[in-house]
Amino acid sequence: MTKPEVLISDLSQHLGISDLKLSVNETCQTVINDRFSLNIEVSNTYDSIFLYWQLDLKDTEISKQFLLNLLSFSYMGLATNGAFFSINQSEGVVFCRRVYTDTLTSARFITIFDEFVDAIICCDKEVSSFSETVDTASLSSHNAKSDAFSLMV
Repeated sequence: MTKPEVLISDLSQHLGISDLKLSVNETCQTVINDRFSLNIEVSNTYDSIFLYWQLDLKDTEISKQFLLNLLSFSYMGLATNGAFFSINQSEGVVFCRRVYTDTLTSARFITIFDEFVDAIICCDKEVSSFSETVDTASLSSHNAKSDAFSLMV
């Protein structure tokens, strides 16, 4: 087993789901609270794991002010547990975090994953607060720290 496979296996046990495994493309996905698709992807060199969530902004005009708000919110990763926004021309706005695996323990990876879930939920609330045109049904807030949050693969 590669180190990323061990980390994801341990994360799967922590989450209580048995089928969270890397695909042949070195990716896997979980769904949080039946609506946030959190992607996990291993780098080509196996030295990093990327956690990311694609924002659903289909009903949002991506204005200069909107992007400024996104970048200000994630400034230096201070309000987002180290996560940041990125723009992918084919996929739109992505909220992501890169985790280097060289000295990463399973316990630390689990903590980083849980913090990223919290950051997604915080980000979701923030985006809905400065975007008047976003469909509020797709951006309802959830509490990731409650026992009620659920994951699917």
